[in-house]
Amino acid sequence: MFPVFVNNIPREAETSDLRTLFSKCGQVLEVTIFNKEGFVNFKNASDAWHAIQSLNGKNLFGNSIEVEASQELEEHKRVNHSQRLNTFKKLALFIDKFHFRLRVIIEMETKILRQRISKLIIKINFLDFSYLMALLQ
Repeated sequence: MFPVFVNNIPREAETSDLRTLFSKCGQVLEVTIFNKEGFVNFKNASDAWHAIQSLNGKNLFGNSIEVEASQELEEHKRVNHSQRLNTFKKLALFIDKFHFRLRVIIEMETKILRQRISKLIIKINFLDFSYLMALLQ
């Protein structure tokens, strides 16, 4: 579950009111209200973040509600960001290794091509020399 914290909930608001409002942002699993505060738990994090962006400051029964990320949601964001960063680092390392190997292969192939071209030039020069010698005889 991915909870968002809701503050300044009107006294007359019930869990069904919050569920209806927050369901517009995604699948709500649970709603809890105590005093003028509460939590709305979403099935996935992206819906929770969408609710924070969409509903913070929204008017509910005359009160402007405050919708904020819970500690759990912030922790999920931090861990998820860290995992993505590690994935990008691994990808960058893979690309660097691949680039190095590709450069080595290209250098080897270039060396082989240069050797073949040199041999061809020698053969062509020999054939030219042989041709000239045949003309001179």
